[in-house]
Amino acid sequence: MAVVIIINKRKVINLRMANKKNKVLIVYHSFAHYRAAVVEALASSKQYDFVFCSSAKSYDPSIKLMNFSDDIAFENAELSFWGPFIFQKNLKNIISREDYKAVIFLGNPYILSYWIPTITLRLKGVAVLFWTHGWLNSKDAFLKRTLRNVFYRLSDGLLLYGNRAKRLGLEYGFRDEEMFVISNSLDFTKMREIFLRVKQYSKVEIRDELNIPQTSRVLICSARLIESCRFDLLIESAAKLIEQGHDAYVLLIGDGVAKESLIKLAEQLSVPLKITGACYDEELIGKYFYSADVAVSPGKVGLSVIHSFTYETPMITNDNFDVQGPEYEAIIPDETGDFFKESDVSDLTRAIDKWLRHTSKPEHQVGQKCVERVEHHFSPSVQCREIENAIEKVLS
Repeated sequence: MAVVIIINKRKVINLRMANKKNKVLIVYHSFAHYRAAVVEALASSKQYDFVFCSSAKSYDPSIKLMNFSDDIAFENAELSFWGPFIFQKNLKNIISREDYKAVIFLGNPYILSYWIPTITLRLKGVAVLFWTHGWLNSKDAFLKRTLRNVFYRLSDGLLLYGNRAKRLGLEYGFRDEEMFVISNSLDFTKMREIFLRVKQYSKVEIRDELNIPQTSRVLICSARLIESCRFDLLIESAAKLIEQGHDAYVLLIGDGVAKESLIKLAEQLSVPLKITGACYDEELIGKYFYSADVAVSPGKVGLSVIHSFTYETPMITNDNFDVQGPEYEAIIPDETGDFFKESDVSDLTRAIDKWLRHTSKPEHQVGQKCVERVEHHFSPSVQCREIENAIEKVLS
Protein backbone atom coordinates (compact mmCIF):
# COMPACT_ATOMS: atom_id res chain seq x y z
CA MET A 1 0.00 0.00 0.00
CA ALA A 2 2.84 2.40 0.88
CA VAL A 3 4.48 1.75 -2.47
CA VAL A 4 1.23 2.50 -4.29
CA ILE A 5 0.87 5.77 -2.43
CA ILE A 6 4.42 6.80 -3.36
CA ILE A 7 3.79 5.91 -6.99
CA ASN A 8 0.54 7.89 -7.00
CA LYS A 9 2.29 10.88 -5.45
CA ARG A 10 4.90 10.73 -8.17
CA LYS A 11 2.17 10.61 -10.79
CA VAL A 12 0.55 13.69 -9.27
CA ILE A 13 3.89 15.53 -9.19
CA ASN A 14 4.65 14.56 -12.79
CA LEU A 15 1.16 15.68 -13.85
CA ARG A 16 1.66 19.04 -12.18
CA MET A 17 5.03 19.46 -13.86
CA ALA A 18 3.49 18.61 -17.23
CA ASN A 19 0.76 21.22 -16.73
CA LYS A 20 3.13 23.91 -15.46
CA LYS A 21 3.58 26.74 -17.95
CA ASN A 22 6.93 28.42 -18.55
CA LYS A 23 7.10 31.88 -16.99
CA VAL A 24 7.82 34.86 -19.23
CA LEU A 25 8.51 38.39 -17.98
CA ILE A 26 7.57 41.39 -20.15
CA VAL A 27 9.32 44.64 -19.17
CA TYR A 28 8.08 48.01 -20.47
CA HIS A 29 8.71 51.58 -19.31
CA SER A 30 4.93 51.94 -18.87
CA PHE A 31 1.89 50.24 -20.36
CA ALA A 32 -0.35 52.74 -22.17
CA HIS A 33 -4.13 52.32 -22.02
CA TYR A 34 -4.22 51.03 -25.60
CA ARG A 35 -2.00 48.07 -24.60
CA ALA A 36 -4.71 46.69 -22.28
CA ALA A 37 -6.26 44.27 -24.78
CA VAL A 38 -3.01 42.58 -25.82
CA VAL A 39 -1.85 42.44 -22.18
CA GLU A 40 -5.10 40.72 -21.23
CA ALA A 41 -4.75 38.32 -24.17
CA LEU A 42 -1.23 37.41 -23.09
CA ALA A 43 -2.29 37.06 -19.46
CA SER A 44 -4.89 34.49 -20.61
CA SER A 45 -2.31 32.49 -22.58
CA LYS A 46 -2.61 28.72 -22.32
CA GLN A 47 0.99 28.35 -23.42
CA TYR A 48 2.94 30.69 -21.12
CA ASP A 49 2.58 32.30 -17.71
CA PHE A 50 3.19 36.00 -18.39
CA VAL A 51 4.27 38.50 -15.74
CA PHE A 52 4.26 42.22 -16.58
CA CYS A 53 6.70 44.79 -15.25
CA SER A 54 6.63 48.56 -15.71
CA SER A 55 6.46 51.86 -13.91
CA ALA A 56 3.12 52.66 -12.29
CA LYS A 57 3.57 56.20 -13.61
CA SER A 58 3.33 57.09 -17.27
CA TYR A 59 6.53 57.52 -19.27
CA ASP A 60 4.68 60.24 -21.19
CA PRO A 61 2.29 62.34 -19.03
CA SER A 62 0.04 62.93 -22.06
CA ILE A 63 -0.67 59.18 -22.43
CA LYS A 64 -3.15 57.51 -20.10
CA LEU A 65 -1.98 54.25 -18.49
CA MET A 66 -3.84 50.94 -18.46
CA ASN A 67 -5.17 49.60 -15.15
CA PHE A 68 -3.87 46.17 -14.18
CA SER A 69 -6.57 43.96 -12.66
CA ASP A 70 -5.76 41.78 -9.64
CA ASP A 71 -5.69 38.61 -11.75
CA ILE A 72 -2.79 39.86 -13.92
CA ALA A 73 0.69 39.43 -12.42
CA PHE A 74 2.34 42.86 -12.22
CA GLU A 75 5.67 44.12 -10.89
CA ASN A 76 6.34 47.83 -10.35
CA ALA A 77 9.69 49.23 -11.51
CA GLU A 78 9.89 53.01 -11.35
CA LEU A 79 11.75 55.19 -13.83
CA SER A 80 14.40 57.86 -13.45
CA PHE A 81 15.69 60.08 -16.26
CA TRP A 82 19.23 61.20 -17.12
CA GLY A 83 18.89 63.50 -20.10
CA PRO A 84 17.85 61.28 -23.05
CA PHE A 85 18.56 58.12 -21.03
CA ILE A 86 16.23 56.16 -18.77
CA PHE A 87 16.97 53.94 -15.80
CA GLN A 88 14.39 51.45 -14.52
CA LYS A 89 14.82 50.64 -10.84
CA ASN A 90 14.82 47.28 -9.08
CA LEU A 91 14.91 45.17 -12.25
CA LYS A 92 17.61 42.84 -10.93
CA ASN A 93 15.49 41.86 -7.92
CA ILE A 94 12.33 41.49 -10.00
CA ILE A 95 14.03 39.24 -12.56
CA SER A 96 15.62 37.04 -9.88
CA ARG A 97 12.35 36.37 -8.02
CA GLU A 98 11.09 33.80 -10.52
CA ASP A 99 12.51 31.13 -12.78
CA TYR A 100 11.81 32.90 -16.06
CA LYS A 101 12.44 30.97 -19.26
CA ALA A 102 12.25 34.13 -21.34
CA VAL A 103 12.28 37.88 -20.76
CA ILE A 104 10.88 40.41 -23.23
CA PHE A 105 12.24 43.95 -22.91
CA LEU A 106 10.97 47.04 -24.67
CA GLY A 107 13.53 47.40 -27.47
CA ASN A 108 14.70 50.89 -26.53
CA PRO A 109 18.51 51.29 -26.38
CA TYR A 110 18.12 54.50 -24.36
CA ILE A 111 16.77 52.52 -21.39
CA LEU A 112 20.18 51.76 -19.93
CA SER A 113 18.89 49.24 -17.39
CA TYR A 114 18.13 46.72 -20.16
CA TRP A 115 21.67 46.32 -21.50
CA ILE A 116 23.41 44.39 -18.68
CA PRO A 117 20.39 42.20 -17.74
CA THR A 118 20.10 41.13 -21.38
CA ILE A 119 23.70 39.93 -21.38
CA THR A 120 23.53 38.20 -17.98
CA LEU A 121 20.20 36.51 -18.74
CA ARG A 122 21.50 35.07 -21.99
CA LEU A 123 24.64 33.80 -20.26
CA LYS A 124 22.32 31.97 -17.84
CA GLY A 125 20.41 30.40 -20.72
CA VAL A 126 17.35 32.64 -20.46
CA ALA A 127 15.96 33.73 -23.83
CA VAL A 128 15.70 37.50 -24.38
CA LEU A 129 13.49 39.21 -26.93
CA PHE A 130 13.11 42.93 -27.68
CA TRP A 131 9.59 44.26 -28.42
CA THR A 132 10.23 47.19 -30.75
CA HIS A 133 9.24 49.29 -33.75
CA GLY A 134 12.62 48.32 -35.12
CA TRP A 135 13.89 50.37 -38.05
CA LEU A 136 11.42 52.99 -39.27
CA ASN A 137 13.65 55.41 -41.15
CA SER A 138 16.00 54.06 -43.81
CA LYS A 139 17.96 57.33 -43.61
CA ASP A 140 18.73 57.30 -39.87
CA ALA A 141 21.99 58.98 -38.84
CA PHE A 142 24.96 56.60 -38.67
CA LEU A 143 25.50 56.88 -34.89
CA LYS A 144 21.81 56.41 -34.09
CA ARG A 145 21.56 53.39 -36.37
CA THR A 146 24.77 51.89 -34.98
CA LEU A 147 23.60 52.26 -31.37
CA ARG A 148 20.31 50.58 -32.20
CA ASN A 149 21.94 47.73 -34.12
CA VAL A 150 24.49 47.01 -31.37
CA PHE A 151 21.69 46.91 -28.81
CA TYR A 152 19.45 44.69 -30.94
CA ARG A 153 22.26 42.17 -31.46
CA LEU A 154 22.37 41.52 -27.71
CA SER A 155 19.02 39.74 -27.89
CA ASP A 156 17.89 36.34 -29.18
CA GLY A 157 15.31 37.99 -31.40
CA LEU A 158 13.20 41.03 -32.21
CA LEU A 159 9.40 41.36 -32.00
CA LEU A 160 8.75 43.87 -34.77
CA TYR A 161 5.62 45.89 -35.55
CA GLY A 162 5.91 45.72 -39.31
CA ASN A 163 7.29 43.98 -42.40
CA ARG A 164 9.20 47.05 -43.57
CA ALA A 165 11.23 47.00 -40.34
CA LYS A 166 12.10 43.37 -41.04
CA ARG A 167 13.21 44.20 -44.59
CA LEU A 168 15.47 46.96 -43.24
CA GLY A 169 16.80 44.55 -40.62
CA LEU A 170 17.77 42.11 -43.35
CA GLU A 171 19.66 44.92 -45.10
CA TYR A 172 21.58 45.57 -41.86
CA GLY A 173 22.64 41.92 -41.60
CA PHE A 174 20.07 40.55 -39.15
CA ARG A 175 18.87 37.04 -39.90
CA ASP A 176 15.31 36.32 -41.00
CA GLU A 177 14.82 33.70 -38.27
CA GLU A 178 15.63 36.17 -35.47
CA MET A 179 13.00 38.76 -36.51
CA PHE A 180 9.30 38.19 -35.82
CA VAL A 181 6.56 40.49 -37.12
CA ILE A 182 3.87 40.76 -34.42
CA SER A 183 2.09 43.91 -35.72
CA ASN A 184 0.21 46.20 -33.32
CA SER A 185 -3.33 46.29 -31.99
CA LEU A 186 -6.14 48.00 -30.10
CA ASP A 187 -9.09 46.40 -28.31
CA PHE A 188 -10.69 44.97 -31.46
CA THR A 189 -13.44 42.96 -29.74
CA LYS A 190 -14.61 45.78 -27.47
CA MET A 191 -14.52 48.36 -30.26
CA ARG A 192 -16.49 46.12 -32.64
CA GLU A 193 -19.14 45.52 -29.98
CA ILE A 194 -19.42 49.28 -29.46
CA PHE A 195 -19.63 50.04 -33.17
CA LEU A 196 -22.28 47.41 -33.83
CA ARG A 197 -24.40 49.00 -31.08
CA VAL A 198 -23.89 52.43 -32.63
CA LYS A 199 -24.90 51.11 -36.07
CA GLN A 200 -28.34 50.20 -34.74
CA TYR A 201 -29.10 53.90 -35.22
CA SER A 202 -29.13 55.76 -38.52
CA LYS A 203 -26.38 58.18 -39.47
CA VAL A 204 -29.01 60.90 -39.48
CA GLU A 205 -29.80 60.23 -35.81
CA ILE A 206 -26.13 60.09 -34.80
CA ARG A 207 -25.23 63.27 -36.69
CA ASP A 208 -28.14 65.06 -35.05
CA GLU A 209 -26.90 63.91 -31.64
CA LEU A 210 -23.35 65.11 -32.39
CA ASN A 211 -24.50 68.34 -34.05
CA ILE A 212 -22.81 67.47 -37.35
CA PRO A 213 -24.51 68.82 -40.53
CA GLN A 214 -26.37 66.10 -42.42
CA THR A 215 -25.09 67.12 -45.87
CA SER A 216 -21.41 67.40 -44.90
CA ARG A 217 -18.67 65.06 -46.09
CA VAL A 218 -16.82 64.46 -42.85
CA LEU A 219 -13.02 64.08 -42.86
CA ILE A 220 -11.97 62.59 -39.53
CA CYS A 221 -8.85 61.68 -37.58
CA SER A 222 -8.25 60.55 -34.00
CA ALA A 223 -4.76 61.61 -32.93
CA ARG A 224 -2.78 64.03 -30.83
CA LEU A 225 -2.77 67.48 -32.42
CA ILE A 226 0.95 67.88 -32.98
CA GLU A 227 2.94 69.43 -35.83
CA SER A 228 4.09 66.10 -37.30
CA CYS A 229 0.48 65.07 -37.98
CA ARG A 230 0.20 68.00 -40.47
CA PHE A 231 -3.50 68.66 -39.98
CA ASP A 232 -2.84 72.07 -41.51
CA LEU A 233 -2.64 70.22 -44.85
CA LEU A 234 -6.01 68.62 -44.17
CA ILE A 235 -7.63 71.99 -43.55
CA GLU A 236 -6.04 73.45 -46.70
CA SER A 237 -7.25 70.44 -48.67
CA ALA A 238 -10.76 70.81 -47.23
CA ALA A 239 -10.79 74.40 -48.49
CA LYS A 240 -9.97 73.17 -52.01
CA LEU A 241 -12.66 70.48 -51.78
CA ILE A 242 -15.19 73.14 -50.84
CA GLU A 243 -14.13 75.13 -53.91
CA GLN A 244 -14.78 71.98 -55.98
CA GLY A 245 -18.31 71.62 -54.61
CA HIS A 246 -17.83 69.20 -51.70
CA ASP A 247 -19.44 70.17 -48.41
CA ALA A 248 -16.24 69.29 -46.51
CA TYR A 249 -16.19 69.23 -42.71
CA VAL A 250 -13.06 68.46 -40.63
CA LEU A 251 -13.49 66.50 -37.40
CA LEU A 252 -10.44 65.97 -35.16
CA ILE A 253 -10.61 63.79 -32.04
CA GLY A 254 -7.75 64.82 -29.81
CA ASP A 255 -5.84 67.67 -28.24
CA GLY A 256 -2.34 69.06 -28.45
CA VAL A 257 -0.03 71.97 -29.03
CA ALA A 258 -1.21 72.58 -32.61
CA LYS A 259 -4.86 73.09 -31.64
CA GLU A 260 -4.95 76.91 -31.64
CA SER A 261 -3.07 77.27 -34.92
CA LEU A 262 -5.45 74.79 -36.58
CA ILE A 263 -8.50 76.71 -35.36
CA LYS A 264 -7.00 79.95 -36.67
CA LEU A 265 -6.21 78.42 -40.07
CA ALA A 266 -9.72 76.96 -40.42
CA GLU A 267 -11.22 80.39 -39.68
CA GLN A 268 -8.99 82.03 -42.27
CA LEU A 269 -9.98 79.49 -44.95
CA SER A 270 -13.65 79.27 -43.90
CA VAL A 271 -13.40 75.53 -43.29
CA PRO A 272 -15.88 73.99 -40.80
CA LEU A 273 -13.76 72.46 -38.04
CA LYS A 274 -14.74 70.53 -34.92
CA ILE A 275 -12.06 69.61 -32.37
CA THR A 276 -13.43 67.37 -29.62
CA GLY A 277 -10.44 67.50 -27.29
CA ALA A 278 -8.90 64.39 -25.76
CA CYS A 279 -11.49 61.62 -25.66
CA TYR A 280 -11.26 58.13 -24.13
CA ASP A 281 -14.97 57.34 -24.43
CA GLU A 282 -14.97 54.67 -27.16
CA GLU A 283 -18.75 54.79 -27.58
CA LEU A 284 -18.54 58.49 -28.39
CA ILE A 285 -15.51 57.93 -30.64
CA GLY A 286 -17.45 55.18 -32.43
CA LYS A 287 -20.28 57.62 -33.08
CA TYR A 288 -17.89 60.18 -34.53
CA PHE A 289 -16.44 57.58 -36.92
CA TYR A 290 -19.92 56.35 -37.87
CA SER A 291 -20.69 59.93 -38.88
CA ALA A 292 -17.54 60.22 -40.99
CA ASP A 293 -16.85 59.50 -44.66
CA VAL A 294 -13.08 59.03 -44.67
CA ALA A 295 -10.17 59.32 -42.22
CA VAL A 296 -7.21 61.50 -43.16
CA SER A 297 -3.83 61.83 -41.44
CA PRO A 298 -1.61 63.95 -43.74
CA GLY A 299 1.53 63.57 -41.61
CA LYS A 300 2.49 60.41 -39.80
CA VAL A 301 0.06 57.65 -38.89
CA GLY A 302 0.22 54.97 -36.23
CA LEU A 303 -2.55 53.24 -34.32
CA SER A 304 -4.98 55.82 -35.74
CA VAL A 305 -5.13 53.54 -38.83
CA ILE A 306 -6.26 50.58 -36.72
CA HIS A 307 -8.72 52.81 -34.87
CA SER A 308 -10.27 54.00 -38.14
CA PHE A 309 -10.42 50.56 -39.75
CA THR A 310 -12.08 48.95 -36.73
CA TYR A 311 -14.80 51.59 -37.08
CA GLU A 312 -15.15 50.79 -40.81
CA THR A 313 -13.51 53.99 -42.05
CA PRO A 314 -10.78 54.02 -44.76
CA MET A 315 -7.59 56.01 -44.14
CA ILE A 316 -5.57 58.36 -46.37
CA THR A 317 -2.00 59.32 -45.48
CA ASN A 318 1.27 60.31 -47.16
CA ASP A 319 3.62 58.08 -49.13
CA ASN A 320 6.88 58.78 -47.25
CA PHE A 321 7.21 55.59 -45.22
CA ASP A 322 10.34 56.87 -43.45
CA VAL A 323 8.07 59.16 -41.38
CA GLN A 324 5.25 56.67 -40.88
CA GLY A 325 4.47 54.36 -38.02
CA PRO A 326 4.49 50.68 -39.04
CA GLU A 327 0.68 50.56 -38.93
CA TYR A 328 0.61 52.24 -42.34
CA GLU A 329 1.08 48.71 -43.71
CA ALA A 330 -2.60 48.05 -42.95
CA ILE A 331 -3.53 50.41 -45.80
CA ILE A 332 -4.10 48.68 -49.14
CA PRO A 333 -4.53 51.31 -51.89
CA ASP A 334 -7.99 51.31 -53.48
CA GLU A 335 -9.24 48.81 -50.87
CA THR A 336 -8.79 50.20 -47.38
CA GLY A 337 -7.40 53.66 -48.10
CA ASP A 338 -4.79 55.47 -50.10
CA PHE A 339 -1.48 57.34 -50.15
CA PHE A 340 -0.76 60.82 -51.51
CA LYS A 341 2.49 62.62 -52.29
CA GLU A 342 3.93 63.91 -49.03
CA SER A 343 3.19 67.62 -48.32
CA ASP A 344 1.33 67.97 -51.64
CA VAL A 345 -2.06 69.58 -50.90
CA SER A 346 -3.25 69.12 -54.49
CA ASP A 347 -2.52 65.40 -54.44
CA LEU A 348 -4.13 65.05 -51.01
CA THR A 349 -7.22 66.78 -52.39
CA ARG A 350 -7.24 64.35 -55.33
CA ALA A 351 -7.05 61.34 -52.99
CA ILE A 352 -9.84 62.60 -50.72
CA ASP A 353 -12.05 63.48 -53.69
CA LYS A 354 -11.56 59.96 -55.08
CA TRP A 355 -12.55 58.35 -51.79
CA LEU A 356 -15.53 60.63 -51.23
CA ARG A 357 -16.84 59.46 -54.60
CA HIS A 358 -15.74 55.87 -53.91
CA THR A 359 -17.45 55.48 -50.52
CA SER A 360 -20.65 57.16 -51.67
CA LYS A 361 -21.43 54.12 -53.85
CA PRO A 362 -23.92 51.92 -51.93
CA GLU A 363 -22.43 48.68 -53.31
CA HIS A 364 -18.95 49.49 -52.03
CA GLN A 365 -17.94 47.28 -49.09
CA VAL A 366 -14.87 49.23 -47.99
CA GLY A 367 -15.93 49.19 -44.32
CA GLN A 368 -15.96 45.39 -44.21
CA LYS A 369 -12.56 45.22 -45.91
CA CYS A 370 -11.13 47.57 -43.27
CA VAL A 371 -12.52 45.43 -40.45
CA GLU A 372 -11.20 42.20 -41.98
CA ARG A 373 -7.75 43.75 -42.39
CA VAL A 374 -7.62 44.46 -38.65
CA GLU A 375 -9.19 41.19 -37.55
CA HIS A 376 -6.77 39.04 -39.54
CA HIS A 377 -3.56 41.04 -39.06
CA PHE A 378 -3.79 43.73 -36.35
CA SER A 379 -5.90 42.33 -33.50
CA PRO A 380 -4.81 41.42 -29.94
CA SER A 381 -5.43 37.71 -30.58
CA VAL A 382 -3.16 37.77 -33.66
CA GLN A 383 -0.49 39.76 -31.80
CA CYS A 384 -0.63 37.37 -28.84
CA ARG A 385 -0.32 34.34 -31.13
CA GLU A 386 2.70 35.80 -32.92
CA ILE A 387 4.43 36.61 -29.62
CA GLU A 388 3.81 33.07 -28.36
CA ASN A 389 5.19 31.66 -31.62
CA ALA A 390 8.31 33.80 -31.35
CA ILE A 391 8.95 32.67 -27.77
CA GLU A 392 8.48 29.04 -28.80
CA LYS A 393 11.04 29.43 -31.58
CA VAL A 394 13.74 31.07 -29.44
CA LEU A 395 13.23 28.46 -26.70
CA SER A 396 13.45 25.50 -29.09
